[in-house]
Amino acid sequence: MARAKSYYFIIDRLTPEKALLLKRGLLELSAVTDVKVDTRTSLAEVKATRKIEEDVKTACSLAGLELRTRIDRKDF
Repeated sequence: MARAKSYYFIIDRLTPEKALLLKRGLLELSAVTDVKVDTRTSLAEVKATRKIEEDVKTACSLAGLELRTRIDRKDF
């Protein structure tokens, strides 16, 4: 099995309720092993075994959020 890699995303219009919807939606995917969302910085960390950007865009759309960009590291 492939090793999980962390992917970081900046997400607009992030509230605690929408963050929970996003997390629940992403954890349903088999490639996703963990999701951490910080509403204060609008940063989401997704640990996945494959590139997950398109799935994050879809999950954001369903939760009423807007994916601004993917960043390389957490310390932006």
